[in-house]
Amino acid sequence: GGHVFPAVAIAEELKRRDPHLQLMYLGKSGSIEEKIAAQRAIPFRPIQVEGLPKENVLKKIRALLKVGIGFIQSIAILTRFRPQAVIGTGGYASLPPVLAANLLHIPTLIHEQNCVPGKANRICSRVADVVTVHFNKSREYFPVKDALVVGNPIRSDFLPQRLEGVEQMEAKRELGLNPDKFTVFLLGGSRGAHSLNVAIVDALQHLDAQKIQLVCMTGTDDFRWVRDSCERAGFTAAVFPFIDDIVLAYCAADVAVSRAGASTLAELAAVGIPAILVPYPHATDQHQERNARALVEAGAAFMMLNGELRGDLLAEKLLMLSSDPAHLESVRAAIRRFSMPDAAERVVNLLFELVFQEQ
Repeated sequence: GGHVFPAVAIAEELKRRDPHLQLMYLGKSGSIEEKIAAQRAIPFRPIQVEGLPKENVLKKIRALLKVGIGFIQSIAILTRFRPQAVIGTGGYASLPPVLAANLLHIPTLIHEQNCVPGKANRICSRVADVVTVHFNKSREYFPVKDALVVGNPIRSDFLPQRLEGVEQMEAKRELGLNPDKFTVFLLGGSRGAHSLNVAIVDALQHLDAQKIQLVCMTGTDDFRWVRDSCERAGFTAAVFPFIDDIVLAYCAADVAVSRAGASTLAELAAVGIPAILVPYPHATDQHQERNARALVEAGAAFMMLNGELRGDLLAEKLLMLSSDPAHLESVRAAIRRFSMPDAAERVVNLLFELVFQEQ
């Protein structure tokens, strides 16, 4: 969902400015963007598109053909819908609509969430009218356009005015947890992360169930196993395959164990949650590791590489943090400095400038 949630945040800000504004989300059929668009009542149109594999020539040819079909479909959809602007938030599904918009002379804005931009945004940046980024380091990857640092748009659920009313102890109670225990939030992304699930289960034997409890978003495959493992080890744990009210889980947490996708990092910063980051090892250009290092260098997070992830080492870090409130608070303050809650507003301001200067 790393490319999807910033798009949703921008859509929410657009609708806040003008409730009558018409939106349309273009993406892959059966994808997470289709599911989230439906949840947010954003009209969705599917296009044919597929990511480009690193090897296998036949699969590359098939992927390119699908991108071509998606490009033609995007032209047809945009011609009928006649939008004033097209926004791309990265990922291979954004490539055909942005290129189609350029062909149809529709103003375009793209946003890059990660330190190292993906291939789609690198290509789109050559035709986009405005390029926006979250990390200042990302600007060097866009030599054709002067990229603007705006932060990473986050859903309205994570805006300060929404978070102010959520108390940590109450969030713990709503999840069926003990309000007085140190709470670890394990999240491996929308589909879960098996290596993180294995590590937390292995870590249980090194942790004290009387002092530490868990909130786990495991994904579907590992859900029952993680839940049953926590029960057998005597740990209080709220275990879910997917968490719809993710804000509640964040607010209950004292520390997170997480992948290092850009949207997750923006959410951690918004709530102010210290995190042990385990970058996804197969991310394009190691962008999750670059994201994590940006926070680690600022004293805003800790990092364990996926290949070094072991239950005993993870438990050691969790025990260190749970026993050192002063250190935990310094990390909390550091990660909050990465929060830019007005990022969606900045993007929409730039979008309006772009549209109205074109008219």
